Amino acid sequence: MNNKCIINGLVILVFLILITPVVVYTFHFWDYEISNNPADWANFGSYIGGVYSVITAIAAIFITYKINNVNNAKYRLEKCVDSIIITIADIEQDVKETQEKYIALRIPWEKDDISRITRKCIIAKYYLKTFPIKYDQIDVLRESLTTLSEHATTENLKKLLEKYSIFIANLPIE
Repeated sequence: MNNKCIINGLVILVFLILITPVVVYTFHFWDYEISNNPADWANFGSYIGGVYSVITAIAAIFITYKINNVNNAKYRLEKCVDSIIITIADIEQDVKETQEKYIALRIPWEKDDISRITRKCIIAKYYLKTFPIKYDQIDVLRESLTTLSEHATTENLKKLLEKYSIFIANLPIE
């Protein structure tokens, strides 16, 4: 209902803006008869063309500004999604390589490897925090990243990748 009121208000405003030049011209020349002289009508046409060209230019600038804002918002969203995809793919690769290394050597994970993966999870959480639109899957993915950063295990990675797949599949972009 609020959008309907705004649209009705804009329609009325546009109508008033468009009718005002004709009304002003009419009241200014009210005492004169309607002319049969083409030169008088040419002057009226020049007046109307001059006024409406300014109104049209202002409207075009406003519309261009709005379209640019929409495009910038889409760009920020796509950039954020790309950052999330790249970071999580990097985490996945890092965990797999680290897991393979420690399985082959049969030793527990070292603190440096866990710290590196934790830092990458923090970066991914930052991208999720700055996600430019409201999206329900973000909290679920953020929780999985937190779990992985606290306990870097293959099982937690699998859970993260499941949440990540749901996140990507349900992204609200065209």
